Amino acid sequence: MKDRKADTLFRAWPYEVPAAQTGHVAQQAAGANRAAMAKLPARKNGKNGMMATPHMPLTHCRRLFIHNYTTHMCLGVHAHEQKTPQRVHIQVDIFIPFAHSTPVSDHLSEVVDYDLIHAVLLQETTRGPVGLQETLCENIAQRLLAHPKIYAVRVCTEKPDAYPDCDSAGVEVFHIQHQDTEIA
Repeated sequence: MKDRKADTLFRAWPYEVPAAQTGHVAQQAAGANRAAMAKLPARKNGKNGMMATPHMPLTHCRRLFIHNYTTHMCLGVHAHEQKTPQRVHIQVDIFIPFAHSTPVSDHLSEVVDYDLIHAVLLQETTRGPVGLQETLCENIAQRLLAHPKIYAVRVCTEKPDAYPDCDSAGVEVFHIQHQDTEIA
């Protein structure tokens, strides 16, 4: 069954997120986003009848990313892919609600640091051979979604040397926190 919410979000992709704001303007922006989220109508969740709010639009989030992370690793199901490292490019975007990513005092502790993305990429690409790009994407995505402030994640892996007649072969996943998951 197709996820209609994900389709709606992808139609708006790519999009631009406003540049980071600081000081008094940042406090106003964070307050405005919280107020906008409070106005969203509650709806019945069909699975268990509990009340839930609809997914927050990604335009209410700040996007942090690392693009073109390049590594050599054993990735693939063929024998030569399991034995010989090949180039892999990875793109990661994480989405954090403005209420949890708008600094007031210009301190790193007020935001999610993109060092987190880099550390997860390094760990997941050095664990040993991985059979499927889908597995690598999911492992990265789930590790990042475990962070309490991350609302959504997009991970794309590419093998640029998979075929001589194209730029790359790849996989992309996009996940949003479950509706019943409270963002810290």
